[in-house]
Amino acid sequence: MTKEEKIQASKKKWRESERGKELNRQGQKRWRESEKGKTYVLQRKYGISLVEYNKLLLLQNYRCKICNRELNLKNPHDIHVDHNCVTGNVRGILCQRCNMALGLFDDDIQKILNAARYVEDTK
Repeated sequence: MTKEEKIQASKKKWRESERGKELNRQGQKRWRESEKGKTYVLQRKYGISLVEYNKLLLLQNYRCKICNRELNLKNPHDIHVDHNCVTGNVRGILCQRCNMALGLFDDDIQKILNAARYVEDTK
């Protein structure tokens, strides 16, 4: 085994260790929460800049576009960019619960209307 191969094997062993995995997760989390990481993810996943994202939040008064609940800016898991899965167009910013509800209804308007009718009829 060459010196380079030994170094690579040692690095791989470290990355696969519990300590290495934990430090890697922490590093990824720090990067995702950094301005550079947020910018990259927003551009890559939704085709919008961090400036456009912040404008959406401001236009929505930092509230969910569906339920109007105040978004918890300190918890990144509470804030979701909602987009049309077919066109990719960004529709707004949602809280986790509303984003999950849309996903469970498969963005199907008829299912959403049926659910609304059901709730209305069973008051």
